[in-house]
Amino acid sequence: MSMHPLEYFDRIHIINLRSRADRREDLLEQFSAMKFSAANVQWFDAIKPDEKGPFQSIGARGCFLSHLEVLKAAEQEGVERLLILEDDAGFPTNFSVRMAQLIHTLDADPWDMFYGGGRVDDRSRLPLGAALVEADCPIGCTHFVAVHRRAIPRLRAYLEAQITRPAGDPAGGPMPVDGSYFWARRELNLRTLIANPDACFQRSSRSDITPRPWDRFSGLRGIAAALRKLKNAN
Repeated sequence: MSMHPLEYFDRIHIINLRSRADRREDLLEQFSAMKFSAANVQWFDAIKPDEKGPFQSIGARGCFLSHLEVLKAAEQEGVERLLILEDDAGFPTNFSVRMAQLIHTLDADPWDMFYGGGRVDDRSRLPLGAALVEADCPIGCTHFVAVHRRAIPRLRAYLEAQITRPAGDPAGGPMPVDGSYFWARRELNLRTLIANPDACFQRSSRSDITPRPWDRFSGLRGIAAALRKLKNAN
């Protein structure tokens, strides 16, 4: 039996709030559909702080701290190729074929970070496949971020230093984790590749970081959930 493309990563940490069993079930259904055994997966109970501290929101702080703890664990365990998934990651039906093609490039082209998807300005300028992204090019979203062993300690140390500074510090203070990764890539000159087009997308679901008004009312929440499920299926 051939290796599933997700088995290319020695460890997959999935960040998931205990209260979001719906997202966990969604991911398990997707894994089953793509015939992925998930043997190299570890679920990480996402951190939910009591207060936002110097961050924009409690959710942003929790997301940042969760990514940091995953990096710490990977460093301590000597993980070679770490994949961090957030629990709203979505995999298209052709993911396995697309990812297998991308792995050929990852094997041949040394990388520090790899994004399976994300927001990039003027994506049309990037070549197809696993495209090299300049260090000063911001990438939004962190639903599928891989980090190589050579970069894990440096990235972990950079994020740890950020939370010791005040917000808005010119050296980089507390901020959403996608911004922190951008600062780290730029300051540490991390060689970064991104799938173009996206191999993994961010599923439409209720956000715990930036909740929408309709998610605050039980009467509308069910309608919103049904519409999101329809959107994700298309």
